Amino acid sequence: MRVKVLLLTTLLLFLPSLVLAFAVPEKPSSFVSDYAEILKPEEKLVLESKLSEFEKQTTNEIAVVTIKSLDGNTIENIAQEIFTQWGIGKKDKNNGVLLLISLEDRQTRIQTGYGVEPYLTDIGTSYIQSDVIAGEFKFGAYFSGINRAVDKMIEALGGQQIVPEGYSQNSNKPKFSFNFIIFILFAFQWVIAILARSKSWWAGGIFGGVVGLAIAVFFIGFSLITIFVAEFLLGFWVEGDLVEEAEVVAVASAVLAVECLGVAGLVEDGEFGF
Repeated sequence: MRVKVLLLTTLLLFLPSLVLAFAVPEKPSSFVSDYAEILKPEEKLVLESKLSEFEKQTTNEIAVVTIKSLDGNTIENIAQEIFTQWGIGKKDKNNGVLLLISLEDRQTRIQTGYGVEPYLTDIGTSYIQSDVIAGEFKFGAYFSGINRAVDKMIEALGGQQIVPEGYSQNSNKPKFSFNFIIFILFAFQWVIAILARSKSWWAGGIFGGVVGLAIAVFFIGFSLITIFVAEFLLGFWVEGDLVEEAEVVAVASAVLAVECLGVAGLVEDGEFGF
């Protein structure tokens, strides 16, 4: 029963990514493609004029693309697809740059051609995304974040140093990790499994029931709190890994809650496939 439920759950989790696929739009004639509709017409005009003038002066091409959703794909894959299919940058110089923004997924990606990598480095793109863009997007200031990011990219491609002294790619990431909590949760599950199978009056009877119910209530609340933290606090343009860890904690907490209800005798063993 448990194996069947796990297989079904896995299928349901991955089915959307198999069914949905992001379709790269036709190459536009402009440098700014606002498919997510987060920019006003006058804001698009400001960015378009700036990027067009920059291309005329340097031949470097910077494309700004906003989309509503990744449709189950990764932002790295979609950025590469758009960059390749649109042929951003001059073919003989490979001097293109793509700034991709996925609104609903709250993710950004800066894709660079080989010709500009010595100027727009990994640490430079990390700084632009984590400090410049995220700092504005958290408050819904999309134009300001994009405009400042474009300015920083233009400065970097012009040979200027844009990364503050002492900055590192890990300096702006949250120091907290949910990995230890995940370990504790699964340790709890192991203990609860022992309680559930024990024939001892103290371990599997009244004591197990009271403790199981109490822990179940705790983990139900903990699961809801973790979901809130993941979706409404960490989800605002921060590192996706931490959000995913929080979501794992929420799911593990919900699983433990059901296990504890089983210990308390409120749920029949195997009723939910656990």
